[in-house]
Amino acid sequence: ATIDTLMSRLNLSPDDLERVVLTGSFGGQVDISAAIGLGLIPQVNSEVIEAVPNGAGMGAAMFLSDEGFALGEKLAIYAQQVDLEKDPMFINRYIQSMSLNS
Repeated sequence: ATIDTLMSRLNLSPDDLERVVLTGSFGGQVDISAAIGLGLIPQVNSEVIEAVPNGAGMGAAMFLSDEGFALGEKLAIYAQQVDLEKDPMFINRYIQSMSLNS
């Protein structure tokens, strides 16, 4: 539901995604083909998906160098917070994604 909402807001389709990074305890260990099959992530070419088990740690370590800190500041300029609860279609997408019907 979250990915669908974000792609809709950016007017993107799964074919537009050039890179998908999964991280965290779950994302870093997930079976990518199973996640696609279950609809957890969009129907994308599995070659564009990267599982990074400790993305937060890698991000924090990036800030230890001047170059990494400068990159983080540059990326922060473009970052935007998205309040999903304020998106009128998110709750509908969320409820639909909970369906176990095929």
